Amino acid sequence: MISHARTQRLGAVLFTVLLAGAAHGDVPDRQAIDRITDASDIDGYEYLDPTHLLLTVDPQRRYRLTFETPCNRLSFAGRIGISRSDDTIHAGFDYVVADGFRCRISAIEAL
Repeated sequence: MISHARTQRLGAVLFTVLLAGAAHGDVPDRQAIDRITDASDIDGYEYLDPTHLLLTVDPQRRYRLTFETPCNRLSFAGRIGISRSDDTIHAGFDYVVADGFRCRISAIEAL
């Protein structure tokens, strides 16, 4: 059993480590964008949590997609689909399909 005082010390150490990591650039820079262009060939994706997906278009272009509502089927979907118009994925318009359910993309961040 961990005492309350020790829990506070651990929390303070963890907070300090997180700040140090952010100061050294370990946290990737993110830039909000409204669309992903030239997205005809998706290289891969990674499930992050019910409201976020990491999308790799090619090795130099990675994006974090945020969904309007939790996309609960995404964590166990064998395949996904992504809507797009003219090889462009738009925030607020396009969506990811996981097991037949549409998850609207509300925001896109370039990493």
